[in-house]
This record gives sequence, C-alpha cells and structure tokens, in this order.
Amino acid sequence: MKDLATHCFGIKQTELIVAQMLDVDGVDVEKCLQKVEKKITKLKMEDTNYTYILECSDGSLYCGWTNDLEKRVKAHNEGKGAKYTKTRTPVQLVYYEIFDSKEEAMSREWHIKQMTRKEKEALIQK
Repeated sequence: MKDLATHCFGIKQTELIVAQMLDVDGVDVEKCLQKVEKKITKLKMEDTNYTYILECSDGSLYCGWTNDLEKRVKAHNEGKGAKYTKTRTPVQLVYYEIFDSKEEAMSREWHIKQMTRKEKEALIQK
C-alpha cells in the first residue's frame, strides 16, 4: 500500500497543515491531531479493497470482495448482503486479504471461489 500522506496530499503539505494548526492560538493540539488522523483513516479506507471469507451459521463458507469490510460484514448479518448469506445468518468473518485496487480484490475472489473447501480451509488456517 502506498504511503498515505504522500498519496493523498504530499508529505510537505501535510507537515505545513499540521504546523499551521499548531501555531494558532487557542487551538487544542490533541483535537487537531485527531482530526488529521480521522481524515487520513477515511482516505486510507477509500483506497483499500478486501477479499474476504465468511463462515455462515450452517458452516458453509462465502467469499466476496468489498471496499468497506466492517460495513459489508454488518450488512451480511442484517440480511442485506448477498442472497446466499441472507438465510444463513449470523455470519462470521474468518479470513480477509487487502488490495490496492478493486480489480485485484475481484480477481482474488474469483480464484478463491475456484478452490475446494479443503483449500479454502487451509487458506483460513494460515
């Protein structure tokens, strides 16, 4: 994964923004740093794609991809995910991989779906 500060707005610009925030009278330094961290985390999440495996309540495995893993697992458990998992809740996240692009995550999903159950179980155990 790329260095986020460089990717988003460059190291020098990041340092300048933080320096400007710290030099302002009456500014809560901790609050400023929290805002910066929150923005960086949000930007990082936008560039992150996941391929994941869920274990369903009936013991079956489901593989998918997403750019927001927490939100997607929650959707599956609320019956708003895939048709397959809708009747197999609750589901549990048992494995995931991180990718820089949607295409990489989708390709990995396809490859995992070609695996036998034993191969998927071996992948989960790693």
